[in-house]
Amino acid sequence: MTILCNCIDKDYMMSEELFSQRTTTCGALTKADDGSRVVLNGWVHRNRNHGSVHFINLRDRYGITQVVVDDDAPQELEAVATSLRLEFCIAVTGVVRCRPDSMINPEMATGEIEVKAERIEILSTCPPLPFQIDDGTKTKEDLRLKYRYLDLRSQGMQQRLKLRHDFILSIRNYLSARDFWEIETPTMIKSTPEGARDFLVPSRLYPGKFYALPQSPQLFKQILMVGGMDKYFQIARCYRDEDARGDRQLEFTQLDLEMSFVKRDDVLTLMEGLFTAPTSPTSASLSSSSTWSTWQLAAASPPSARSPPMVAPSRRSAPPRARRWSSAASTSPPWRRRPRSTAPTDWPG
Repeated sequence: MTILCNCIDKDYMMSEELFSQRTTTCGALTKADDGSRVVLNGWVHRNRNHGSVHFINLRDRYGITQVVVDDDAPQELEAVATSLRLEFCIAVTGVVRCRPDSMINPEMATGEIEVKAERIEILSTCPPLPFQIDDGTKTKEDLRLKYRYLDLRSQGMQQRLKLRHDFILSIRNYLSARDFWEIETPTMIKSTPEGARDFLVPSRLYPGKFYALPQSPQLFKQILMVGGMDKYFQIARCYRDEDARGDRQLEFTQLDLEMSFVKRDDVLTLMEGLFTAPTSPTSASLSSSSTWSTWQLAAASPPSARSPPMVAPSRRSAPPRARRWSSAASTSPPWRRRPRSTAPTDWPG
């Protein structure tokens, strides 16, 4: 792909990209599009050469469409199809046609149609792959991380990112409908006592002084409540310098929220509703996910059906809702427990 750029007074002006831009995606075509002329952009997922006929599975984020180069294609088009390799990025111009009944693939969303190629443009090439994408084999994690951009093209990774997007969007819609405001809090802060050690960022303007990355927005959300914001939330990035465990890593994302003039049951009802009865437009897509269904089942099931088993606290003062969240390790609910601070008190600056 060639892009022409001109620089005038530090303002960059970019001309139109010199390639055929897609008119639809690889997952959108159906029998209703029979006879339509389309342009597809994507990556070569599979390439099968049957002598005079080429079958190319073209993939993008939305799905896979089969592209066919027939035996009556021009020699130039046939030569381009022969040169294609896996993960070449291409633009295909062609006509949609229905497949014969014997060639319909029910496992593909676009299995009833194919695109007869009239033109193929190679936008970028690709050397031999270090591992195959979505071929059913289990690739070592260190190799996947080394070639992360290839790993992200796999269906599994894209489904996980889609689930995360839908879940966070559901949170935002649910809380916004209940008069919460999403407010961002600073990332470069002064070190405060927390449950782990801080990550420090040296200051360029003040030598010997350091900023700390937040372990949680605890102080800021208290300031917001005192400032009269009433209901606040954010999808907060947090940083904690602690030993890695099964459910711990150095940086993570958490839902952080705070409310004014409420009691404990108000908080419990709000959070239970978030996981058991989402009302956002994405709830339908979330419900179709096996992972999301597992979360809903766990939230709705009685304590005796959960793993690890939950037991009621021994103190009679603990209300029923608190017992629901209590575990054998502690009689206080998780949002009440706080680990003893191990952060050093002699931070520089």
